[in-house]
This record gives sequence, structure tokens and C-alpha cells, in this order.
Amino acid sequence: RARALRHLPGTAARIDAALAQLQAVLDQVPAADGAGWEPLRHEAWLAAAEHLAFTGRVQDLAGAVQAMPPAHSPAMQLRMDCLQAEASFLNGRVEEAVRRARRLRQAAAGPGVSARERERVLGKVYEIYFISGLWRRCAAMLKADDQPAVFGAGGTVAGELAAGILHAAGGRADRALEELSGVIAHLRPAGRPGTLSLALCAAAYPAALQGDLAQAKGHLRDEAGLEPDGPWAGRMMAQYFRFLALAGLGNLQEAAAGLASCAGKAAELGQHAHLCLYLGAAARLGDAQALRHLAHAAAGASWPQARMHHAFAAGRLAADGKLLLQAAELARLEGNALFAFELARDLVQSAAGLAQVRQARRLRNASFRNLRRDRAVRHRISELSDFERGLAMAAGQGRSSSSLARGLHLSPRTAGWHLGRIYSRLHVSSRAELREVLA
Repeated sequence: RARALRHLPGTAARIDAALAQLQAVLDQVPAADGAGWEPLRHEAWLAAAEHLAFTGRVQDLAGAVQAMPPAHSPAMQLRMDCLQAEASFLNGRVEEAVRRARRLRQAAAGPGVSARERERVLGKVYEIYFISGLWRRCAAMLKADDQPAVFGAGGTVAGELAAGILHAAGGRADRALEELSGVIAHLRPAGRPGTLSLALCAAAYPAALQGDLAQAKGHLRDEAGLEPDGPWAGRMMAQYFRFLALAGLGNLQEAAAGLASCAGKAAELGQHAHLCLYLGAAARLGDAQALRHLAHAAAGASWPQARMHHAFAAGRLAADGKLLLQAAELARLEGNALFAFELARDLVQSAAGLAQVRQARRLRNASFRNLRRDRAVRHRISELSDFERGLAMAAGQGRSSSSLARGLHLSPRTAGWHLGRIYSRLHVSSRAELREVLA
């Protein structure tokens, strides 16, 4: 009953009551008969621990994991391993949690794991990777068609929600909305307010990025009418995207204050990954206190999101272009295209030397092309005329402007003018960059 209730809205108190009732029954079992009841005792412990994770009772979960009984089956061992990874993550041991998550993904592919259990385990792996900023691993899971049941979602919309929040977080608005629109349409009549809340907030943000303010406001209005429900991790991510959407709608101070408040709660609970996530978003909105706190909180950490945010915060505080370029490159590598673009765009105007300007321009162009499908070289080159496409291919192969001009019976100035138009349409700024993207 406790496990069934978890799939229904507004049932946290009833789950607590069911688990307490079960434990009361088990406590009355005579010691002489206890051995035969051990599997059920273990299942009861597991159900209670999973409920602690579901409701976000982080410190209680840590205590429960320390008192973990021995597993009586491979399936139970897998679920216990999943809880250990989640407890490590929620209590600030991010590197340990990531190592556990990697092993969990391997174990989920093993024999004897049901499709439903595999989805659930992979969902926890995905959540740990996502909040830690390991977005390349998230993308690899989706490419492998893992279908992780993230933040309470499952079944037909699991993969779409996972892809949608990944694209939204990276600022790839068109792809995010493609995924999330179907999720929202599926969830509205399904009576799952927790997952729907996350999908609506995650869709409001890219809608605001695209300038569709009416759609963004509509999603936030619909979300405000839902009862707070679903897994605690999903509610936290809904808050994150809600504040990003508010910032996209121009409510910068309200968004920064909300993110700073979330960061404060994460700090109290020792949730290092959540802390860096919230502080990073607040600092990008111009919150100077969040920027200083971020530089301290992310110092010394080895996981990608923390390294990226530390380089960003330290670089911004010291006006150090080299550190800011490092942050932009880390953001680009993990698929955070919008953050990489924003950093590189600013550096093109403020970098100290020509080498930094060139590197910043390359990062800006690469990130800009990745923000929307219609900006990708594959799409843009199809819009060139046959003459322009041939000129671009020849220039990309290393031919000089004078050589191109002679072959086309043009002046070098005219050939250079045509190349400039091609650079602009393909969002590149040099012959070397043109060669790179054409390859």
C-alpha cells in the first residue's frame, strides 16, 4: 500500500501511516518466529528509506542507510545501492555519489533486472549526473536509449522529460520545447501534479528565452495552480526552472532572491551540488553576494559543474579573462551552450589580448550555433547558393583569397566580400574556424 500510494498525488501522510502500521505488526512478531519474517523486515526498511528519499528527509535518510540490513536478493541489493548513491549525493559527497552512479548504470544493464526497475535505477543515475553538471553523460544515456525515469516520471514520457530538462538547462530552447510540449500534453489528464509541475516550469524557461512571453507566463500560471507534490528532487528542480523563467520574463531581482534562498536551504542540508547549481544561476543574474559565495563553495571540488562555476566566479571577481575562458570552455564541453555563449560574448569585448579575443570569438560562435537547430552549420550551409557553397568549401580547404579570386575571375576584394557574407551566415569568424566546422 505504501508503494502504491507513492504514485498518487498528496499521499505522503498516508504513506507514513502505512509504514508505521507495517512496522507495528513486525514489532509484534515473536523472536522465535523472526527468521521467516526477515525478508519482509528488509522490504519494510527499504520502503521506509525510499520514502525518506522521496520526501527529501535528507538527514533521516543518512541515518537509515547507516543502519542498512543485509540484502536478501540481487534485486534488493540493487535498490540498496541506489539508496546509498542518493544518500551520498544528498549529503554533499558528490564525487562518491558519481562513482556509485557509474556502477549503478552498469548494474542496471545486468541480467535479471526488470525493465521497470532498470528505468527507476537509471532515473537516479541521471538525476545525480544532471545536478552535478555531468551533462555529457546525461546526453550519452539518452543517446543509448536508456529511458531513465527521472524525477518521478516513468513510462512513455520518461525519456522526453529527461531530454527536455537537459536541453532547457543548456539553453537549447527549440529542442527543449519540442520534448516538453509532448510531456505536458500527456501529463495534464494523467493526474500527476508533481511531474507536471516540473515539465511546466522547465518549458516556461525556454519559452521565455525564445521571447514567447505569453507561453512562459501561461506555463507558470498553470504550475501555480497545482498542489505541491511528487518527489522532493523534482520539486527542487521545478523551483530552479521557475526562477530561471522569471528571470527570462524580466523579474531579475525576484529570481535572484529565490535562487539565493534555495541555495541557503541547500547549504543548511550540506547539499553541495544543489548549492553550486543555485548559486551559479543567481550569480549569472548579477547577485554579487552569490558570486562571492560561489567562489568559496566551489573551490577545490573536482566535478564539472563545480569546476566551471569556480572558474566563472573567481574569474569574474578578479576580472581574469583566462579563468572566464576556462569556464566558457567547460560549459561548452558539458553542453551548457547558453552559459558558454554568454561568457564568450562578453569576453570578445573585454579580453586582454588578441589571442584571448580569438579564442572567445571561436567559443561564442560554436555555442551560438548550438543554441538552435537552424543555426547549425549543416542547416545553414544548405541555405547558401551553389556559388557560395563552392566558395566556402574551397576556402575551407585552405585556398587563399587571391587564389579563389583568380579561379572565379573576381577581384580579391570581391572574393573577400563574398567570404565575409558566408562567415556571417555560418556564424564563423576565420578561415580556420570555417575549415573546422565544415570538417
